[in-house]
Amino acid sequence: MQVCSASTDSLILKLHDVNGVKFGEYKLKSGLLAPIYIHLRVLVSHPALTHQVTTCCLHDCTTY
Repeated sequence: MQVCSASTDSLILKLHDVNGVKFGEYKLKSGLLAPIYIHLRVLVSHPALTHQVTTCCLHDCTTY
């Protein structure tokens, strides 16, 4: 995860800038409550950010 970890802070800040991260109390489909909601649908309007998120996700999948 080291490839992504250097840019993780940047990615989180960018998601926050486009309202892709919300804080509060959110009930998940599983019934669990979460304090953070990541709203990935906003990525459609931000192709560069979509690429960055995808790259991190793919890297994590191949690492494990």
